[in-house]
Amino acid sequence: MAKQIIKKILLVSIVIFVMIGGYYIYQKIEQKKVLARHIVSLPKFSFAQTDGKPFTNKNITQNTSVVFLYFNTECSYCWYETQDIKEHISEFKNTQLIFVSTEESYKIRKFAQNQGLDKVSNVIFLQDSLNKFATIFDSNHIPSLFVYNSTHQLVFQHKGQTRAKTILKYL
Repeated sequence: MAKQIIKKILLVSIVIFVMIGGYYIYQKIEQKKVLARHIVSLPKFSFAQTDGKPFTNKNITQNTSVVFLYFNTECSYCWYETQDIKEHISEFKNTQLIFVSTEESYKIRKFAQNQGLDKVSNVIFLQDSLNKFATIFDSNHIPSLFVYNSTHQLVFQHKGQTRAKTILKYL
């Protein structure tokens, strides 16, 4: 009799566990769908330039393609990706390239200088001190890339290192 009660309790516990797990998975899937719809058009954001001045979606040049690159100064993949972009920088002349990092401003500035992109007018380096990029763009992977066309609609996204020629195909 006691064994049957234990079996029933165990069975009920398993059913409850499966239901809770299923609900959790369902919530995660729904959250991903909402985030995916959220970034189809350029989302609202607010980060800081390396001099501390704010930079928001309102600072994006109208009728211009925009490429967001989520990076880390110590990431070798980020370094090679940035080098490749620099080698093709003339092909990005009608594109705003926005590099975003969660690191300290001085590290971001040094990275920009070392890459030779600190004086390029269409390249902007931003600091995400509140770690909002990962939430806004649903990407905590470094490097990550988001390409928006001239009407600021998402046309390509990639997690991992990307070649400049691949990016240029979507501009």
